[in-house]
Amino acid sequence: MRLLMNKQVGCTSFEDIRTFSGCVYDTYREACDALRLLANDREFIDAIDELSVLGSGFYLRRVFAMMLLAGSMGDPINVWNQKWKILSDGLLYNQRRLLDQP
Repeated sequence: MRLLMNKQVGCTSFEDIRTFSGCVYDTYREACDALRLLANDREFIDAIDELSVLGSGFYLRRVFAMMLLAGSMGDPINVWNQKWKILSDGLLYNQRRLLDQP
């Protein structure tokens, strides 16, 4: 809310603070996203891309889990949707090996 109050001037109500370009957002976070005041998850996506060159799928999944536990990812579902192929690398191979199926 503090970010919005610094950006939005002349607001007379809490609803005015959540309003941007004539659209009233339900939450302050949505309003901040619309104003692009919050950092996006590009740094996490870039980190996964960079680590995919060096590490295995198992390692990448562990790093992704640590990113989730840190709680600083803005939209983890979006990051997963963009990088699920890299993160699930080796899962099929491991399951087939476990079940002794070629």
